[in-house]
Amino acid sequence: MMNINLNLNFARLLARPGPIGLDIGARQVKAVQLASVGRDGRRVSAAASFPRAKPNQPLGADEAARVAEVLDRQGFVGRTVVVGLGPAQLMSSMLELPARAPGVPIEQIARMELARVHGRDADGFEFAQWEVPAPARAAQSTHVMALACAHEPASALLDALEAQGLAVRAIDAEACAIVRACEPLLVAWDGMNAVLDFGHGAARLLIVFRDAIVYSRAIDDAGMGRLIASLQRQLAVDEDTVAQLLAEGFFDTGAGEESRGIINAHFDALLKEVHVAFAYATQQYSVPAVTGLLLVGGGAEMPGIAERLGGALSRPVRVASPAGLIDVTGAPRVAGSASLTAALGLATYREASA
Repeated sequence: MMNINLNLNFARLLARPGPIGLDIGARQVKAVQLASVGRDGRRVSAAASFPRAKPNQPLGADEAARVAEVLDRQGFVGRTVVVGLGPAQLMSSMLELPARAPGVPIEQIARMELARVHGRDADGFEFAQWEVPAPARAAQSTHVMALACAHEPASALLDALEAQGLAVRAIDAEACAIVRACEPLLVAWDGMNAVLDFGHGAARLLIVFRDAIVYSRAIDDAGMGRLIASLQRQLAVDEDTVAQLLAEGFFDTGAGEESRGIINAHFDALLKEVHVAFAYATQQYSVPAVTGLLLVGGGAEMPGIAERLGGALSRPVRVASPAGLIDVTGAPRVAGSASLTAALGLATYREASA
């Protein structure tokens, strides 16, 4: 008996918890924590998804207290979190800058240019950038993707969380976290690939080339919320009922012609935007085509969505849920949902920045 107890305790010591990836969306809070097992292994040790008390509002003291309470109750270990910011909370631009040369302050130039584009004070935001491959037409310039978050809302978020004893290790861009989480699938496809975050408020398309995000766009009209609202008006039922019907695949089998028409129109508009983005990216970088598309976010859980988009785009489309990216054995069932992929990426921040 003593040997068994010692082995169990030793296994617990080996399963070292990482930071908690905290994706605070407009309507849901998603959280994931990983444990390192042995020398190279990782698994999901805790996961949770729960509705916001105040949808579409900045996180206040009351909600921060609820977040901390849920994390404790759902088995998360420690108080260190990495928080994600979405497109609505960030300023972003693809910038073409002078060629790199000794004495050329690329980062300073990028900060000033981003401030000019968005009409902001260059000292009023936190700033990050990464260099992307130069388009074929402008190989002599330096091209960067620049991101920034204003000090005031970021400080308010930090204050709300830290007042509840949550230590914010970093604020990360959700787009970067999503691509980081999806890396095992992206590297399996050669060339240029895309990720579609099919969220409630918007669909966000990311195009990845040579390990860098070279295109990012939020498609506001294509979010699940817009589709649900249209079906809700047509069916005269509440929002939760429509969401449940979509999740169960009802509109593929039992819906009337008018409902199917609404869904077809929604996806046709989304596909038009995706086709335009693919054409732009392939022309910019002189590549034959975007190889494949990964789907993440709550909308990716709709039955048949990957097959529907894959048929229309004539290329592989795959749902990138945590269950297809990392070991979720023993984790709560919610850990397998594609709505938690961004939180999974946030939870890997330690490894990414080591």
